Amino acid sequence: MPTEEGFGGDELVPAHHPGLMIDAMQNNPDKIISLSMNPGAKHVTDWWNGEESQETVIRFLNRTELRQPIF
Repeated sequence: MPTEEGFGGDELVPAHHPGLMIDAMQNNPDKIISLSMNPGAKHVTDWWNGEESQETVIRFLNRTELRQPIF
């Protein structure tokens, strides 16, 4: 849970959103899909720069069988 100031925690992205995102990408391949954060939530570290995050993204992309660049 984020602190009262909105920092940290594992609730930045609602738990059900990743599944919705996968479904949306599979059902709407030509649409841009964004992943929202809870209002007021803030990151306190550069967690996205680490090897663990890269591996997580690669596993996600492989699981969704995305083959074209998304950026």
